[in-house]
Amino acid sequence: MNLKLTNILLFSLLLFFYGKASAQLEGVTEFDTAKIASLVDQISLDSTQIVILGEEAHYDGIAMTINQKIITELVQKYGFNTLLIESDFESLLSIQKMIKKHHENDYNNEIKSIKGEEDHNLKSNIYKSWAHTKEFKNILELYHSDQLEILGFDSKMHGLFVRKHFKNHYYHHLFFKDFKPNEKEEKVYHLVLKSLIENEFQDSTNINNQKAFLNLITKAQSFYTDTLTHNYQTLKSIKNYAHQIWIEKESPLKYMCMRDVNMVCNVDYLLKTELKNKKVIILGANLHVEPGIVKLIDNYVDYNIGDYLKKNYNTISIVPINYKGKRGSYQGVVKIQKPKKFMLASKLHKFNYHFALVDLNKIAPETLIYTHDLVVPSVYGDYLIFIDKTKPSTFIPQ
Repeated sequence: MNLKLTNILLFSLLLFFYGKASAQLEGVTEFDTAKIASLVDQISLDSTQIVILGEEAHYDGIAMTINQKIITELVQKYGFNTLLIESDFESLLSIQKMIKKHHENDYNNEIKSIKGEEDHNLKSNIYKSWAHTKEFKNILELYHSDQLEILGFDSKMHGLFVRKHFKNHYYHHLFFKDFKPNEKEEKVYHLVLKSLIENEFQDSTNINNQKAFLNLITKAQSFYTDTLTHNYQTLKSIKNYAHQIWIEKESPLKYMCMRDVNMVCNVDYLLKTELKNKKVIILGANLHVEPGIVKLIDNYVDYNIGDYLKKNYNTISIVPINYKGKRGSYQGVVKIQKPKKFMLASKLHKFNYHFALVDLNKIAPETLIYTHDLVVPSVYGDYLIFIDKTKPSTFIPQ
């Protein structure tokens, strides 16, 4: 029995399995990434501005393998030209603006030089869970061949660009370009920003200096009449970063909530400025990008990036859901907990798919996705990529 006939049979079984529900699911019984293109072709993308891709947790090798293949298809077949990834908003935006400026002046040799500098290198400013893995390699090749620009939406200022340049004129200019600081202001600027960038959660800035630093940012912002300029947004990002670091000591949950709020703020800014009218791919952890998912966490934010995009833009989400397997990290290998047998992933496991595309708008409305509580499946977006067995990412030796 050939693969096509097998899929037809399995599809028929699924329809029978879901009874009267209008289920639509396309899958493959062998893990072959060449089949991903045919799955993507099942989705109407012609008028879509934003495609959301995710991963249940970082260091997921199969999810990233599928994502990089989808990204390649979106770039080369559907005209998407920007990847917005869960990494340092400020570092990646600053680098991209420099590259864009050189593009406009046709300084191609200088662009290659910029990309080669350590602090401008993508790997130095993107989380290791992507940049240092084999599964991300093809995406980097799209970037280096100028088929794809890459920006970040995370409010954590962890990139090497920020870490290298916060001490010099680049950031000093943002604070003091329109007024001459007094000695106390200069001291607060250097002391607090240095501690935030270098120490992050170990920052020990006292309350008085925290207030003085935030007031200093507000003072600097008052000189900008256009709140959509990069400089104004950078000051805002530094303020948001400071707030989320300082609130973490009070409550890790409040820190997580504030980080998600700040990430939505970054995405909103980029889509109104640098990425206005562009076709954008967004990649991050499901928690941050999947519509509806934050409702599963008590006392969490009301909406995440996925919810915001679904409400305001022509968006399609395609996020993974795992049945079993392991994911990797620098701390070791973590086993994924299997879903309960009455959940969607467990039911799909019985059909021997290695991965499959699930249309959340067409499966039975009583289908349980993540919890015992009945939630209409479409609340969680548009499509799931079912992965029967995942494995850890493959790290590239540095």
